[in-house]
Amino acid sequence: MAFLAMGCGGPGATPGAGAARSSTTPVASPTPIITPASASGSGALIVFIRQGAISLVRPDGTVADVKQTPMDSADIAQYEYDQSDAALIGHYLGADGYPALPLALSIYDRKGGVTTVSPEAAKVLNGVDIFRSPIIVGGRYLLVIDAKVPQTGPPTSTYVEVDLVSGKVTPILIATSLPAVLPPGGLGMEPHEVDMEPLGTTSDGSVARLMVVHAIVKGVSITGAAYFDIDLGSLEVTGPHALPDVGTVAISADARYAAWSESRVVDHKGVHDLHILELATGHQSTIPNVPFVNESLHGGIKFSPDDSYLSLQGYGAGSMGIVVFDLRSTLQVRSMAANQPNEPLANVPLWWTDAHTLVYQTTMGFDKRGHRLDVVSGATADYPTDLGTPVLVLAQS
Repeated sequence: MAFLAMGCGGPGATPGAGAARSSTTPVASPTPIITPASASGSGALIVFIRQGAISLVRPDGTVADVKQTPMDSADIAQYEYDQSDAALIGHYLGADGYPALPLALSIYDRKGGVTTVSPEAAKVLNGVDIFRSPIIVGGRYLLVIDAKVPQTGPPTSTYVEVDLVSGKVTPILIATSLPAVLPPGGLGMEPHEVDMEPLGTTSDGSVARLMVVHAIVKGVSITGAAYFDIDLGSLEVTGPHALPDVGTVAISADARYAAWSESRVVDHKGVHDLHILELATGHQSTIPNVPFVNESLHGGIKFSPDDSYLSLQGYGAGSMGIVVFDLRSTLQVRSMAANQPNEPLANVPLWWTDAHTLVYQTTMGFDKRGHRLDVVSGATADYPTDLGTPVLVLAQS
């Protein structure tokens, strides 16, 4: 993991020029009282991880459950998309940096239950891309990418459903790479994996979305970027639905908006713009010179549940940080320094289901802690340090 030194300012600091309006200084609210409580009941739960423990925490700060785990064994959960309904925990990498064999993984559900992943399923997971936004559905099915680059023939990637209890693998969508587009006289390149990225699910968790770039799917050539809808009850696939072919892109849960950042040069200096596209109408808004940039999966971008706000997290001048924009006006409403590791999804803030509260982490040396921010009022509150880092919001039951 990579860490950056803390830049000037904390929550409420505005590092760099952004949109037309900068943030106001948040007013700190009292630290919530954390008390163990029953893990049952509906509503979103936040998964916190630290060395030695993983916890389920309600948005108000009450602890629903705590499980002791070996050091770092819960880190896989930070890669999951936050409409998963359970967290995948356990040993994955060994001391040599390669997957440990046999894998010792478990499912940590929203009731605090732990179910061991079967040896058959663990064997499957050893050969797939477990760190590219996996989604757990129904507490036992994991959606992951299985990428293959054969010695001959085009590369393929398959989006599969893995039954973590029985080990059964069900292919959902197969994409075959189109030939690389080369300039006249250009030499051929080494085969590469199909560009396939999960984009999350609908807000009710019934449909998952998957982006595919420059590939053949179901006999249809996709020369740019497109996404497919996957009904998680029947596994029926519909699409493709066109997306801008711009690299890393994020999409809102209702598929109303897509967003991405883009670099350009102004007065011999590199600046970054944020583009927001309304998919149904084609209307595009551009927010110039945003203070942070992120080239990892999803571009560090998340939409609030009701599409009122968009958060962008990434590198800035002096530290990593988070900026929040009002989608109705495209004005910047909040910004804060937040030194986080440069990893997919570990570096993307989490939105509560109330549509205006953001959960995020800051890092000071080895001290990683969670915070919450009301983007409307600017009020902030800290979670106790011993909870560790918020990495996943489990879907409501």
